[in-house]
Amino acid sequence: MQYGYGKLILFGEHFVVYGLPGIASSIGLYTRCQFHPNENGIKVRDRLTNKNITLGENKREILDQTMQIILRETGLNGKSFRLEVDGDIPVFGGLGSSAALIVSIIRELNGHYALKLSDEKINGIAFKAEHVFHGNPSGIDNTASTYRRLLWFEKNMSGGKNKIELLKLKKPLPVVIGNTKIIHDTSEAVAEVRQRKEKNPEKFDKIFAQAKELVFKARNALEKGNIPKTGELINENQKLLQEIGMGSPELDLLCKTSLENGALGAKLTGAGMGGCMFALCPDEKTQEKVAQAIRKKGFDSYITSVGV
Repeated sequence: MQYGYGKLILFGEHFVVYGLPGIASSIGLYTRCQFHPNENGIKVRDRLTNKNITLGENKREILDQTMQIILRETGLNGKSFRLEVDGDIPVFGGLGSSAALIVSIIRELNGHYALKLSDEKINGIAFKAEHVFHGNPSGIDNTASTYRRLLWFEKNMSGGKNKIELLKLKKPLPVVIGNTKIIHDTSEAVAEVRQRKEKNPEKFDKIFAQAKELVFKARNALEKGNIPKTGELINENQKLLQEIGMGSPELDLLCKTSLENGALGAKLTGAGMGGCMFALCPDEKTQEKVAQAIRKKGFDSYITSVGV
């Protein structure tokens, strides 16, 4: 059984699509995949989304299209097997559930068939498969899931290899994730930002310049272990995301609730307009307080850490 892990984007979502740097990390929430023999064809059961496919029977299914890419890239066309997928990562929440699904499947096939795929190769295949889910993904989700570290990411806008740097922290950062349970498609959100940018280029150019400056400040704060400064920058990043229209009343409420209960910073993560947010906390006691406050508002919360 192999795992693919979810992710948080600490800084830079939406901006990374345009080649600006971002900082992301894997988290403890996961998807796991288990291989079973099968005599005739390929079957996949995804318990997280209650999807069951027999490969080739419905080529409009996203899971079918994803498997076709994975088989092509791994050279496993013609094989027969059955995959069972489950886990604890909420889907459609901006936590990289699709990337985690893809990575877990590739790793399970890699292990069973002794393909000897490197992390770089696994990441490349996962990025190709992510296009089925997100249209024009940045690549940051699959990269965080594959390498399972805190990382600096820059998309190569010329189509070449993306820039990936693994970052080191003095200690893991305690965070709480809040889930609005409002689904908003990532590809639609990316397209909306692009349309707004085209209609108001001067405003968006200014925001994008601020976002670029902010992420370099964030890297400096993280590497120096300046957690209060990191929290301030998380709040600044949230304001920029609100300015480009990716906030929502529910996300605003959860961010506000987190800050009122001791969080150092709080922002949406992923596509926005719903989905999940996260709060950076100074310690475990505050984590529990923030998590309970979010639950009292009627939303799900998860305690985890980044930078491990």
